[in-house]
Amino acid sequence: MLQSEKISLITELKNTREEVARIGNNVNQIAKALNSGEGFNDANANMKQCLKILAQIDSMIATIRR
Repeated sequence: MLQSEKISLITELKNTREEVARIGNNVNQIAKALNSGEGFNDANANMKQCLKILAQIDSMIATIRR
């Protein structure tokens, strides 16, 4: 992979990561606003999924940088 392609891919992955992080933050705010019940469990599961996606993106960025 060319260096310019790596830089472009890393930039795109970083932008995607930032967007997912913002979504995760919104989900976290919603979860905090809920008192309890079914809605909380849904929000909590969504937050865990966002964190998983962020970890995967971080791993991809690290791999590309090698």
